Formats: sequence, structure tokens, C-alpha cells
Amino acid sequence: RKTRLAVTRLRSENGLADRTTPFQCEQAFVVQLHLQCVAPVKLWQHGEQIPGDAAQQEGSVNIMDLEQDPAMHVGGAFDLLQFYVPRAALDEFADENDGRRCETLNWPLGKVDAGLKNLASCLLPVLEDPGPAGELYVDHLVFAAHAYIARNYGGIRVVPSIVRGGLAPWQLHRATEMLKANLDGQISLSQVAQECK
Repeated sequence: RKTRLAVTRLRSENGLADRTTPFQCEQAFVVQLHLQCVAPVKLWQHGEQIPGDAAQQEGSVNIMDLEQDPAMHVGGAFDLLQFYVPRAALDEFADENDGRRCETLNWPLGKVDAGLKNLASCLLPVLEDPGPAGELYVDHLVFAAHAYIARNYGGIRVVPSIVRGGLAPWQLHRATEMLKANLDGQISLSQVAQECK
């Protein structure tokens, strides 16, 4: 893919002593999925606290727009998965799927999202040890999470397309050769796509 996505796991046994300094301002979002119940989480935008600081349940989601100078405070131990999603990646997803671009990502502060939680349960083992699963598997999971976020939080609706043709015989043959040669999974989707044009 042209734009880079990132998934990071953040854990602390003690919580934060004070609120964070504002994150770097950029055209991107951070989607946080809480992996355990946690003491109240407080969020700020442009120095103003966002209403609502209830304790977060396992599977609850917070979204921070990095253009809004966000800061946060977590009062106790936490374990969360952060998805970094640039606006360019959302635009790219919409354009590739003939969807309408979204202005922002929306989700009620701290509401549980079982769908993202299920995707996270697949991602967690490969964050701990990516070796056995392979790069191709990780690419699929990150793409699935990105598509889920774009559709469910950005409202990007994919227009069904009529598939005509498919891969040319030489492309199918080359892709199959590459995958067979890399059964350990140490090949990315972008490498296969580039080789098959």
C-alpha cells in the first residue's frame, strides 16, 4: 500500500502520573482499543477536556484526531492496542473501493466494539512473535483492521464492483510460484502485486 499503517501495543502497570503532552499534529487518527478494564481515561483536544471520563471496559474504543492536539490521562494500569491511521490511508481506501471519502472517524467515547476486539485477538499473537505467522498474514490482518476502521468509524461504504476477467494466466502462474517459494510467509502482498504488475 502507498500509505503506512501502524499497530502498537501499549502497557503499563502503574498508569500515567499526569496527562500526556499533546501528540504531534498531523493528518491522522489514533484508534485505541482497551484490552482490559481500566480506571477512568480522560481525553483533551486543543487543551479542553472531552466530556466523559468513565472507566473503560475491555473492548472499549477511543479515537483521537491528531490534528486536534489531543492529550490523554489514564489513572491506572492499562493495556491497549493503538491503530495509527493516516487520513491519506482512508482516502486511498475510499478511492480504491469507489467509496466516498470521510471527513473524520466517529465512535462514542469508550463504547465497546466487539468487531475490533475480535480483529485485535488475531493481531496480538503476531505482535508478540511475528515469526511463525509470516509477513503475508500480518499484511492481511492490518488491511482487515484498516478496512474495518474505514467502514465502521469513517462510514466509507464500498460500492460493489463487477469483476471482469481476473488475473491473466501468467500473473496467476507468477503469483503461485512466489507464494510456493515463500511458504514461510516472509513475503508481502505488495511484493506479489508488484511482481505481477
